[in-house]
Amino acid sequence: MPLVLLVALLVLRGGYAPAVSSLAALALCAFGLFSLVDARRTGTKASLLVILPAAIPLLYLVSALFHGVSYSGLEAGGRWSLFAVGIILSATMASTRRQWLFQSVAWIGVVSSALGLVMADSAFQFLGWSNAGRLQSLFQYANTAGIWFSVVAVLSWFSESCLLRRLVYLPISCLLLTQSGGSLALSSIALVPMAVVGFRKWGAKALISLELQLFCAIVIFFACGASSVLGVLFAGVLGVAACLLGRRHNAASHKPSGNHALLAVLVAVLLVVLGVVLLIFLLVSGRFVQASQTMIERIVQILDGLGLVARSPLLGIGPDGWRYAYREVQSVQYTANAIHCGYLQIVLDAGVMPLVVFIVVAGSALRGFCRAALFSSEGQRPSGDKVGDSWCAWGPFVSVDLLLAHALIDIDFQFGLVLVLLALLLGEGLSHVRFGEAFERPLVASCLFLVALLGAVACWAGGAKASALARLAEMGDSRAISAVATDPLAAGDVGLQTEILRAYCDLGEPERATIFAELHELPRSGEQALIIGRCYYALGDRDAAEGVLLGGLEREPLYIELYEAVAQLFDTYGASEDALARYNGIAGWAGGLGDGGLAPLLSNQREIPRLH
Repeated sequence: MPLVLLVALLVLRGGYAPAVSSLAALALCAFGLFSLVDARRTGTKASLLVILPAAIPLLYLVSALFHGVSYSGLEAGGRWSLFAVGIILSATMASTRRQWLFQSVAWIGVVSSALGLVMADSAFQFLGWSNAGRLQSLFQYANTAGIWFSVVAVLSWFSESCLLRRLVYLPISCLLLTQSGGSLALSSIALVPMAVVGFRKWGAKALISLELQLFCAIVIFFACGASSVLGVLFAGVLGVAACLLGRRHNAASHKPSGNHALLAVLVAVLLVVLGVVLLIFLLVSGRFVQASQTMIERIVQILDGLGLVARSPLLGIGPDGWRYAYREVQSVQYTANAIHCGYLQIVLDAGVMPLVVFIVVAGSALRGFCRAALFSSEGQRPSGDKVGDSWCAWGPFVSVDLLLAHALIDIDFQFGLVLVLLALLLGEGLSHVRFGEAFERPLVASCLFLVALLGAVACWAGGAKASALARLAEMGDSRAISAVATDPLAAGDVGLQTEILRAYCDLGEPERATIFAELHELPRSGEQALIIGRCYYALGDRDAAEGVLLGGLEREPLYIELYEAVAQLFDTYGASEDALARYNGIAGWAGGLGDGGLAPLLSNQREIPRLH
């Protein structure tokens, strides 16, 4: 069941839609109960910390209720329900089953890597699998695809399967094709424990194997750049060779010889030369410049996000609130429906308490990993043959570090697949924690039921929201629009409010739109201000239209598209002298924001249009 859900989440854009994650959480809860029953039979014990993540979706619900219940607010906790049940499931599994599960995840990743090489063809760009020469895979987002391939490479390398270790070049090739700066940097750091631990277990031959696979991955990257068919063909030939070598593998073949060290050095020199060529290529292609610009923009987002957190640190600004509030505080021009820092997103959604819970769980799991990975079963540091006792623990350990580090600068926690994978890996670490081992299974079962209930609420909210959007799309049906407008959960949802206003406007009923706006004290976003302003113009009330539009600009002074739309409306309907003066005053003040902070370092800042 967990593997089927992982594949389903991978295919469904990595579980980006909250409703998909909620459904997965409900399905996984049933398997979690089975795991509890099996744990009782096998005598498997786990720390009481496994129930702590259930507090995260519960706190999301509390925040949603506090900030005004809406469909989007209730839906947002679905991903964290999946995270909570994933930890309970993994921590209560038998150790052998967890190792089998991680190895199966590695195989799924290797297969997705092989598919990713095909997706790298620009012919699939219309599907979102490839964009601007970067592989986005099924995630349709290159950076999260990059960290997925990084984790797959690590799990494959530290697997007990010799064939998996020989296929590491596939996910590394796809990682290079994503051209994700953060994933590449973190993976380069992860190569250190991969090489060191491999050397301690297998000697210089492990270094040669890893170096050769990196060499092959870089060659495949350049081959795909020349022709995707050539890259796939080369990767396929290497895969057949790996299968043949895997069949002839035996323990004796790993015994070190005197020539292995020299060969490892020679391959390392060749790899460095090819790596320099790769760096030059990325520099010439402009990818380094683009990555630096993106990093600066993310730093600005984090600083802006901290300003929003200061408004309500205890309960945040509400689930999914960043999407509609960031334009009020942004200090440079950017568009970001989710802040590129997973930890700050948690605080913005539901306050500091869910983040504290997450840090406690992750920190405890990392402590458990250190216990398992750095020490043998006898409690001594592993050496020689004892390294095998801790070999498999390094895969989850390094993978968790990669996921946690990358979430500092990206939106990975918005993907259900990433959260459930992180949960399964953290469960491995928590299984080594010696705190409250003799847990009460009825208590854990009760937490599973609670998580299932929270997941069901999120799933229902997602379905109701989709139904409301479908009714709003029924052109010419005023009653369908009114039914949604009178639904309190829809009327309190900023996204649905915008769609209700747009539906009334498109239907040719601007009066209904303005009545709805006045009833709910709108606008709450620049997009809403633009729709309401157009409705007032249609009703012949120019003063009201100008007031709403200029108020939207004052609320979101760096929303460049809103300036352009307002300028066009002023040109079409005419504008009063006061409105023009007020517009230019806002534009002048907003233009001055580009002279301070990190704005001068960004090349994508557009000039705000002035009116005469």
